[in-house]
Amino acid sequence: MGRRAAALIRRRRPRSGELATGVVGYRLRDFGDVHVITGVLHLRGKGRQGAFDRRYQFTDTWQRRNGRWQIIAAQDYLIPR
Repeated sequence: MGRRAAALIRRRRPRSGELATGVVGYRLRDFGDVHVITGVLHLRGKGRQGAFDRRYQFTDTWQRRNGRWQIIAAQDYLIPR
């Protein structure tokens, strides 16, 4: 995993009660000051309805603005079991 891609993926912070267990099969497309990252995020945790184990297909779009990477669009899809 490239340093820049790893740093961008690490910014995907889990919500309360979630424990991110990993990003699988990610792909980074580099368009200069814009990057599009796709992959599968595996989350486990405990919520109001008990324990859960979920996988999400995600697409994140990042743009370098004023020397910093900022997320400008994100989409997550719960993968059915």
